[in-house]
Amino acid sequence: MTACIGVVTAPREWGIQPQERQGAGQGTGPMSDHKHGEMDIKAHERTFDGFIRALAWSGGISIVVLIFIALVNS
Repeated sequence: MTACIGVVTAPREWGIQPQERQGAGQGTGPMSDHKHGEMDIKAHERTFDGFIRALAWSGGISIVVLIFIALVNS
């Protein structure tokens, strides 16, 4: 068994280009341009709302099924 140590790269047809690694914590990388509160998060909020709605529906349906099973087995 051999160990593989190295960088994992995406296939060229994906169109992903490797980036230069910046020093951690130096504030020179792409993350240093972040301004708090400027990101558009509408898609994230819709996804989260849909996730919560799906949880509520699945929880409700599970409770109804359990009540039905309890009544049928009486």
